[in-house]
Amino acid sequence: YQTVDEETKQRGGISLNLYKSYLLSMGTGNLVALLLGMTIMQATSDGIGLFYAWWSNHFASVTLLDFVFYTSLIVGGNISFGVIRSVAFARGGFESAKRIYQKLPEAVISFADMSFFDTNSAGRIINRVGKDTSTIDYDLPFVLNNVLAQGYLTLGNLAVICISSPYLTVLIALVIYFYLVVQQFYRHAARHLRRLEAVLR
Repeated sequence: YQTVDEETKQRGGISLNLYKSYLLSMGTGNLVALLLGMTIMQATSDGIGLFYAWWSNHFASVTLLDFVFYTSLIVGGNISFGVIRSVAFARGGFESAKRIYQKLPEAVISFADMSFFDTNSAGRIINRVGKDTSTIDYDLPFVLNNVLAQGYLTLGNLAVICISSPYLTVLIALVIYFYLVVQQFYRHAARHLRRLEAVLR
């Protein structure tokens, strides 16, 4: 083999088509159930706090039976859609990993010419395929779960704050702007380090 000394790496941001491709590989039904489950789960989580705030101001006009009924309804909805979200996420992660892995060997054989196999040893190819497959199977679903959970939690909290204290909306807008500016520096550095790690391993 005439092995190359250094692999090339991508530069710039990650295309939106790549995010779209991964999400669609989860299956339309799983994706819809996941987003619907997380939306209603977060809505009921924030809704029970708003209901308790309303109940505390209308304590005399709400019977104990009504209080128990509405609380049970909100909590039951939260638990039910939490289960739907968990099942949809597990099924979606499995489907995406299976579909991407099925396309991987076909892509390598179809788009790589003989010079690719002449200049890259079998060990390097297996190492790269194994590591990337492990990332798709384990790391990516874990990160996606955290991103969706924290994203919905943040949006829910912002909605509650804006409803209960509208005058804080301007301050929240400034904080979001500052956060996005700082995030740009972190994302560029983190993305470059991950790509560098992928090339050097």
